[in-house]
Amino acid sequence: MAAGAVPVGFGGDGRDEIIDHLTTGYLARRGDTGDFAKGIRWALTAGISREAQHQAATARFDSRIIARRYIDLFNRILK
Repeated sequence: MAAGAVPVGFGGDGRDEIIDHLTTGYLARRGDTGDFAKGIRWALTAGISREAQHQAATARFDSRIIARRYIDLFNRILK
């Protein structure tokens, strides 16, 4: 996503926290290769701009955002 590619993957292994199904990528049913192939076809025609993909990844995984999440977590633990 950060490079602008439309991701296709199986759900249920953490990717569902990264990919918004049919918005920023495609999450196939776990182990269903037919659904995975459907996702590849979808990704090829989805028309999601590379810039939109990059922005979606940056909004979630920029180092400042991750650092803020850790600070918030540590503060909750310390309370």
